[in-house]
Amino acid sequence: MKPVKQSPAGWKLVLRSGQAWRLFIAYGCQNYLGYVFIWWGYIYLVEARHFSLVRGGLVTALPFILGTIATPSAGALSDRLAARRGNRQGRRLVPVVAMTISAILVFAGARLADASLAVGLLSVGAALCWTPEGPTWACTMGIASSAAGTAVGFVNTGGNLGGFLAALLTPWFAKEVGWTGAFEVASLFAIAGAVVWTGVDPSLANAIDVRETTRGLT
Repeated sequence: MKPVKQSPAGWKLVLRSGQAWRLFIAYGCQNYLGYVFIWWGYIYLVEARHFSLVRGGLVTALPFILGTIATPSAGALSDRLAARRGNRQGRRLVPVVAMTISAILVFAGARLADASLAVGLLSVGAALCWTPEGPTWACTMGIASSAAGTAVGFVNTGGNLGGFLAALLTPWFAKEVGWTGAFEVASLFAIAGAVVWTGVDPSLANAIDVRETTRGLT
């Protein structure tokens, strides 16, 4: 038997998929807030919260420690919700709730005068922002199992774009409107991501289907 040739049209079908674009945008919004902490968390603690260089370095690790616990836990919760409520509601519930709460905590934390309490809220907010990782890739595989590599690469590009914008815009916002304003903008991105997630429907299995383009290619 001759191997089946892969169709080069997968990327065209991905670009025409509304579900893929929703995940692209939602992942970009998620990563904007997440990468604010990755790129600028340490500088914020030292510059705005006046932590020492050593203490700032230690405290910077807190969001990542919490995220290491929260992210796989959220993935497991997403699996349970999908099994009980179905893919449509179950998969998007964690991202919508987590990103909304994340935005609120980051918005509030950036405004608190108490540095320790602010760090606590910001760290939890960052950890919650990373929890949609599992649902994101579960949904991507669900809507595009026949073009999974293309779809995953496309959605990941959206995430990298969000991270790029966070690296580029955060210092500009910090200079023009202050660090509080920079975190408020990041919170708005998280809210936008939560709103976009409400339109994600992974129950549309194989919404991106390349089988029609591969028929007859043997």
